[in-house]
Amino acid sequence: SRRVTVVDTPGWWWNWPRENTPKLDQIEIQNSVHLCPPGPHVFLLVIPVGSDLSQLIKSSLKQHLELFNADIFSHTIVFFTAVSPCSDKNIESKIRRSPVLQWILQQCGNRKHFSQHQQQDLKRVLSCLWPVTQVRVGSSVGVCCLFDKTFCKRCPILDYAFINFNLNMLSSKTLTLCKRSQSHPATELRIVLIGGRYNDLPSGKSSAGNFILGQNVFDTSRRTAQSEARQQEVFSRRVTVVDTPGWWWNWPREDTPKLDQIEIQNSVHLCPPGPHVFLLVIPVDSHLSQLIKGSLKQHLELFNADVFSHTIVLFTAVSPCSDEKIESKIRRSPVLQWILQQCGNRKHFLNLSNREDRDQVKKLLEKIETLITINGFRHCSVDRSQGEALRKEMRDLTERASKRCLWVITSGLGGKISSDHLRIVMIGGSLAGKSSRGNIILGKNVFNVNKNNDRRTTCSEISHSVIEGRRLTVVDSPGWFDINTLQETSEMDKLEIESSVNLCPPGPHAVLLFIPVIMNIDESYLRSVQEHMSLFREEIWKHTLVLFTYGDWLGVKTVEEQIESDEGLQWIVNKCENRYHVLNNKDHSDKTQVKELLEKIEEMWAGNEKSYYEVEL
Repeated sequence: SRRVTVVDTPGWWWNWPRENTPKLDQIEIQNSVHLCPPGPHVFLLVIPVGSDLSQLIKSSLKQHLELFNADIFSHTIVFFTAVSPCSDKNIESKIRRSPVLQWILQQCGNRKHFSQHQQQDLKRVLSCLWPVTQVRVGSSVGVCCLFDKTFCKRCPILDYAFINFNLNMLSSKTLTLCKRSQSHPATELRIVLIGGRYNDLPSGKSSAGNFILGQNVFDTSRRTAQSEARQQEVFSRRVTVVDTPGWWWNWPREDTPKLDQIEIQNSVHLCPPGPHVFLLVIPVDSHLSQLIKGSLKQHLELFNADVFSHTIVLFTAVSPCSDEKIESKIRRSPVLQWILQQCGNRKHFLNLSNREDRDQVKKLLEKIETLITINGFRHCSVDRSQGEALRKEMRDLTERASKRCLWVITSGLGGKISSDHLRIVMIGGSLAGKSSRGNIILGKNVFNVNKNNDRRTTCSEISHSVIEGRRLTVVDSPGWFDINTLQETSEMDKLEIESSVNLCPPGPHAVLLFIPVIMNIDESYLRSVQEHMSLFREEIWKHTLVLFTYGDWLGVKTVEEQIESDEGLQWIVNKCENRYHVLNNKDHSDKTQVKELLEKIEEMWAGNEKSYYEVEL
């Protein structure tokens, strides 16, 4: 005389960790408890008698049960099944011979049952479980408390069709089913744009944000270096969009500048209490390598949350592109398939060239509402204390940056020595862009530039020019691979680097140490700089000025903020007695940046006892 509700769920591979289980299956398993409100009285862990269980099953079982965010073991009976005659004695013997089965039973309080058409016995076991669940849960009804109150209020009963959505769960049919569980569309949507960039191809996040909001509220003329939130009313919804700095798709997180990592982390705190969705922006023309998998995972770990379950992949294009072309690209790209699998196959396409087609945005917002419904009307959880800590870190960083900037200004008031001839040597890693910046300094293309990664500077070269009334002698040198130790650099490269200062006798007035601001200066990079600088005498540091390249990467941030966010940079800049300059590689026509560099070299000259680094002939 009991009304029994049984919920069947997708199974997983016993020996696989949860991360290998398709995201769609994980969603189905999670949602199973919501099909029997207010929650299940019992979980039956079904194990066929003939199964051979390895030690891998322990972690696999734990990981998959964590999907429920509850103490599942205290509500579980191990349910042995057999399709052919099998005695209780055989099962007990199997348990004695299997440490894994013993472990599982121990977790479940040794509750077990064997089913061979013995339904009446099962009922007795279920009845025996009631007092156990009452004690464990601490409630009078013994129900496993898994429901979110908001979810129960807005979705008292979910149609079974909802849980059986297919891979294309964002279709209009699914949307209709999801809307049945909502009395009205969401009035507020909070969106965070994330993504990387490939070579010189921007990620397109800012353009996508402008397209969604219907206004040019994000600056697309420069790189986004600071997370920014903008809000507009879109289709009767209050939509908040947060733009974030992008990272290099092929780079691990450890190579991303610390300042960018802080800004990415802080993005979720700009739309309190937390974002409903992350839009992972991928330009259709991107060529994504296998390295992207690790890079994406590592950068999303900055949020300390299950970001994938709140993510939609947003493909963008600046020229007309058909859905067929995108689907074809996905079929040909294992990396895109992997990304979509992590995101439950949720995707949308925006043709940014057609700003008048607002229907694209309307459909995107509807897909976001669908995702919100699937997630039980819960936004991505955000740790408030982390937000407060990040804000304090940024305040402290800004204060230190201001002090450093003031120190540079006041220290330069001592004057400079005007010279009609300056001798400069350029040194640095292979990704620093020495040759191209040497051409900018000289005002002409004399050094070969490695545009296609098909060559590099292999020997030191010298060139001359007249800039701002001064004769300039500039020496280019081979770059070392950025994290290589001195021992790993070839003897030929070491000899060329060491002899570079001899090409401008009696010695250079300035050694420009090239550092790209696009990179994080970790221990390996710093060690590489220190060891390669040891090719010269210690005196070299008194004549060295740090030249930061790719200055456009800083966006609205200052180089001082970049320095204060990176301990490796602080060591290098302090070693050079706070002498540094930034070159913007985008605007070659800006002559003032070269003029200011030469003035800083003359200031360094004035502050040194010796005007140049004297070479040993």
